[in-house]
Amino acid sequence: MKLNLVLFTDALLHLMRISRLMAMARGSALLVGVGGSGKQSLARLAAYINGAYTFQVTVTKTYNVTNLFEDIKALYKVAGFKGQPVCFIFTDAEVKDEAFLEYINQILMTGEVAGLLPKEELDMIINDIRPIMKAAQPGVPDTWDNLYSFFLNRVRDNLHVMLCFSPVGDKFARRAMQFPGLINGCTIDWFLPWPEEALTSVSGKFIDEFQMACTEEVKSNLKLMMGHVHVYVTAACKEYFEKFRRHVYVTPRSYLSFIQGYKELYSKKWAYTQELAVSIQAGLQKMVEAKEDVNTMKAELAIKNQELAAASKEAEALLKSISESTAVAEKEKQKVAVIVDAVSKKAAEIGAVKDDAETDLSAAKPALAEALSALNSITPKDIVGLKALTKKA
Repeated sequence: MKLNLVLFTDALLHLMRISRLMAMARGSALLVGVGGSGKQSLARLAAYINGAYTFQVTVTKTYNVTNLFEDIKALYKVAGFKGQPVCFIFTDAEVKDEAFLEYINQILMTGEVAGLLPKEELDMIINDIRPIMKAAQPGVPDTWDNLYSFFLNRVRDNLHVMLCFSPVGDKFARRAMQFPGLINGCTIDWFLPWPEEALTSVSGKFIDEFQMACTEEVKSNLKLMMGHVHVYVTAACKEYFEKFRRHVYVTPRSYLSFIQGYKELYSKKWAYTQELAVSIQAGLQKMVEAKEDVNTMKAELAIKNQELAAASKEAEALLKSISESTAVAEKEKQKVAVIVDAVSKKAAEIGAVKDDAETDLSAAKPALAEALSALNSITPKDIVGLKALTKKA
């Protein structure tokens, strides 16, 4: 497991105490402090320094006394058979049943846990421990009692129980009274509130690695300000308790959350600022492009103005020519109008003559019809008779 630690002076002092206890036979500790004080992390680091096997129960919904017994038996075998130091970390968050503490109390006081090892398993352990005791204590008879005592003492020497409890609330005081082994069988190490120097060191660890758009001086002032704010809030919580008799806890975990919240908020605002900067940059680029386009259009407009001036002159000349042509055309129009009037009069006269002719034609049509009818009535006989009359004459 990778631990991300900041080892300030107080943390080092706690680490030395825990490490010294693990180096001692039957050395167990009761680490008392609010959440986030570093109890479990320092216990793991001390176990690593002493080469101890570290174990912590994994609490699930179905975790019960039977599961706890199985875990304890596994630790007993590692400590008793292998002779390896074992660091058993147990926190108040893992106390699903108050009976758990009774068994922890028995481990600390006598090492014997009632009902832990059935007779068959105990006999197997006695048989397996016999060669180990003969090698370690060759002059001691290998009786059942001696073997069991050797195994139990070996377990108690190598099994180091690290209890990580919080003093908040009344549970800690009640458990201390109900299970005296938690106090008598452990060395108590109180994790007091972090001093401002430690808070500054912790903030420095996170802020130094955090990329910010500022100078190192600003970062340094920010680290100092974070530590000062936490100390000020802690003092305000004490003042609140004195006035209203109500506890409000500001723990190191709160401080770490405060730093993490600051980093997340800074990242969010920085991303927003970057987006805004990109938008502004794009707007400025558009303005530069627009300016270039305006200059280009100005140059084109100047050319177009020159062309327009030349076209205007040509238009004026053409208009003048058209005006002159219009005057000539107007004169021709007047001449044409005179001719049209004369032609119109002539056409009127011709129309009158035409009407008279049509009237005469209409009057002559009956006579013409009668003449045609008479002509059609002439027969060849009439012609012969007419020829005869001509001859007689």
